[in-house]
Amino acid sequence: MAYIVHVSSTQLAATIALRPPAALIEGKAALGGAGRVVGERSAPCMAVHNAYVAWLFYRMAELLELQNANPFRVRAYRRAAATIEDFPGKMTEMVAAGRDLSELPDIGADLAEKIEEICTTGRLSALAETEAQMPEALVKLSAIPELGPKRLAELRDRLGVTTVEDLVKACAAGEVGRLASFGPELEARLLRAASRKTGR
Repeated sequence: MAYIVHVSSTQLAATIALRPPAALIEGKAALGGAGRVVGERSAPCMAVHNAYVAWLFYRMAELLELQNANPFRVRAYRRAAATIEDFPGKMTEMVAAGRDLSELPDIGADLAEKIEEICTTGRLSALAETEAQMPEALVKLSAIPELGPKRLAELRDRLGVTTVEDLVKACAAGEVGRLASFGPELEARLLRAASRKTGR
C-alpha cells in the first residue's frame, strides 16, 4: 500500500494499523511495531516525513482517550498533529537546523521535545510506554482502521468485542452491521482489516 506525505487528519486516521506506515520513514531503519523502529541508521536525523510524526501523535491521542486521560492532553496531541500535517516545511530539517519547534502553533516545549525524539530516533517512547500500560488485546483492536474510542466502547458494550478475534467473529456473523452506527459497509471493511491481522 502506498502512502502520501501530506494527508488530511481523516485520511491519516484511516491508515492506522498495528504498525506505522513504513513508507513514511526513509533510510535503513525497519519498523518493528507501533511506535517502535529498529535497525541501522546512517544519519543522526532520519528522513521522517511529517505525516509519520503526525500519525504517532494521533495514535497517542487515541490511546490516551481510551485511558480516559485528561481531555486537554488528548486535544493537545491532536492539535499538534494537525499543525504538523499543515506545516509546509519538514520537521526533520527544522530539528537538524536547531530551530525552536515550540514557536509553531499548538506545539509546546514538551511536544517539541517529542517531535525531536521522533525525528532523531524514529520512535516515540511515550507511545511505547502508553501501549505497555494497556491490555495488548485492546492496543491491537484499537489499531484497526475506523475504530475510534466511541466505536470500541459500543462494540464492547453491545457485542462483548474485546479482541481482534472477537471482531472477526462478530463481523462474520453480521452482528456489527446491525448496529446503527456501523452498518454493513463498515462491517465489511472491518472484517477485511481484522481478518488480515489474524491471518484468516
